[in-house]
Amino acid sequence: PQSMKDTLGDRLPSFTDEEKTMLIGSTDFVAINYYMPHMTKEGTHQPWTPGSAMNSFYADWNVTHYYADDWPRTHTGWGVYAPGLRKLFNYVNHDRYKDFS
Repeated sequence: PQSMKDTLGDRLPSFTDEEKTMLIGSTDFVAINYYMPHMTKEGTHQPWTPGSAMNSFYADWNVTHYYADDWPRTHTGWGVYAPGLRKLFNYVNHDRYKDFS
């Protein structure tokens, strides 16, 4: 998406037309690694720059993470929100990629 191009700029890989053609229809398996939900709100840090102490992965998000206080916790302290996995699956399968399965 354009927002990713705007945020990452020349850190994104580029592909030749031949490579792009090779990628079409090449996905035969997608896995979603779902640990726990995070609530997010707009971040307060500046965009990532080379040499920054902030890892670019987190800086590019520019969000602040937190857990809802009323969610149950596992024995490891992670928040549990079971409907989140279903919502994620529905988004990927029906909304974003139109019956990807």
